[in-house]
Amino acid sequence: MTGARCFIAAASVQEDYDLLQSDGVQAYIQAKLTGPTTWIRLPKQWWPPEWDKYHDPVAPLVYALYGHPQAGMMWQTHMEHRIFALGFSRIEGWQSAYHHAETGCAFIVYVDDFVMIGPSKKLKALIQRVNKVIEMEEPTSLSKYLGCKHKSSVTYQGKVRTTETTFDMSEYLNTACDLYEAASGRKCRNADSPYAPELPLPQLLELCAEVGDLQPHAASLLMKLLYAARMSRPDLCTAITRLASRISRWDKDCDRRTHRLYDYVRTSANVRLKGCLSTDDFDEFVIHAWPDADQNGDAMSSKSTSGRYVEFHGKGGANTFPACWSASKQTATCSSTCEAETVSLSDCMKKDAIPIQMLMSLLLGKPVDVVAHEDNAACIIAVQKGYSPALRALPRTQRCAIGTLHEIFHEHVQKPDEGRCLLVKEPTETHKGDIFTKELQPHKFKVAVQMLKMS
Repeated sequence: MTGARCFIAAASVQEDYDLLQSDGVQAYIQAKLTGPTTWIRLPKQWWPPEWDKYHDPVAPLVYALYGHPQAGMMWQTHMEHRIFALGFSRIEGWQSAYHHAETGCAFIVYVDDFVMIGPSKKLKALIQRVNKVIEMEEPTSLSKYLGCKHKSSVTYQGKVRTTETTFDMSEYLNTACDLYEAASGRKCRNADSPYAPELPLPQLLELCAEVGDLQPHAASLLMKLLYAARMSRPDLCTAITRLASRISRWDKDCDRRTHRLYDYVRTSANVRLKGCLSTDDFDEFVIHAWPDADQNGDAMSSKSTSGRYVEFHGKGGANTFPACWSASKQTATCSSTCEAETVSLSDCMKKDAIPIQMLMSLLLGKPVDVVAHEDNAACIIAVQKGYSPALRALPRTQRCAIGTLHEIFHEHVQKPDEGRCLLVKEPTETHKGDIFTKELQPHKFKVAVQMLKMS
C-alpha cells in the first residue's frame, strides 16, 4: 500500500500525468503450469461422455489454477516475462513494482491488481501494448484498492491542479464492529480515544489474574482492525499492536481494553485519512519522517515501542500527503530514552524513509530530500558525532549502529540521482510520531489525530 500511495503522490504533483487501475482477466489461468505434472479430479457433472466407463478418472492440469500452491508464483513469472520483453525492469527494493525507462511509466502489480502511473498519452499507449500480451480489463481511475476506497477530488486555480485524496475504510470498520458485537455480546458505546482508563494497581492485578472471555476471538478481532490501521487508520496502530503482544496470555484486562478499542472504532468509523498535493508542489517536494520511541512506556513489557510517520510535503509545507506509518515493539530492552530513540530513527530511515526516497526520485525524475524530525537532543548529538560511549553495544543488542546514521545524515556524498537526508530537532508537542508510541490522554490524542490530517 505504501507503493500505491507513492504513486498517487507522484501523479498529483506532475502535470499531464495519469493514475490508472486495472485487473488481470482470470489472471492465474493466463499462465501455463510448470514444474511437476499435476493431476486433478473433475466434478462428475463435468465429465465428457467417454469418461463414464472409468471409476475415478484424473486429468493433467495445464494452467496455473487458483489453489495450486505455486499458482501465484507461476502467474508472476508469466507476467514478468512478458512485460520485461516490453522494456520494463524491476524497481530496486520494491516487490512487484516495475519501471519503463523509455516512457517514464511505472506499474505496481499485487496479484492481479495493476496500478499504473505515467504521462497520459504514453501511459495509454503502453497499456495497449501490455494488453496484447496480458489480458486486462479496461483501465479506470483508482477507486477501491486492497479493500480501501480512494476518493480523489481535483480543483484548478489557473494552470495549477490540486488533488485531494481521501482514504476510506468506514464500511470495513463498521463490519468489524458488527463481528465484535456478535462475538462479545455487547453493544459498542461512544468513546473519544482507543485507550481504556488506567486502573488502581490492585484492581489491575485482579483482572490480569483471570483469563479473558474474548480469548478465543482475540486474534481475529485484532487482526481485522490491524488491516484497516495499515490501510488508512494510523490512529489505531498503537492500541492494536499492544493488545496483539498479549494474545498468548490474554486476560480480563485485555477484554477491557478491547472493549474500549472497539467503542472508539465504532464512534470514529467515518474518520478518514486525507492527503493533498498540487502541481505547484513539484519543485519543493520533500519527504518528512517522524520517528519516535517511548522508554518502557508499556506496563506489560520492558521493551520500548518504535513509532514512525512518513509523509510528503509540498511548497512551504502547506500541502501534505501520507506515505506510511508503523508502531512496533523493539527487539531488545533499552536502558535509556536516547537508545530507544536512536533505534527508532535507524528503523525509520532504513525500512521506510530511504526506500521511499529512492522510489520517489525515480517516479519524479529528480533528487528528493528527506527531513527526519527527532525530539531527543541526546540522540541528535550522538548521530552528529557518530559515536556515543553509552550506545556502543547497539550493533549487538539492537542490530543497528550510530555510525550508519552518521553516514546517512553527515557523510553522505550526494550523487546526481540522489537526494539529501537531513536531521532536525522537533519539539515533542508538535511531533507527529508521538501517537505511535504512547497511550495519549483523550485531549492530546485528539490533537495528534488532527496533526495527521484525519477528519
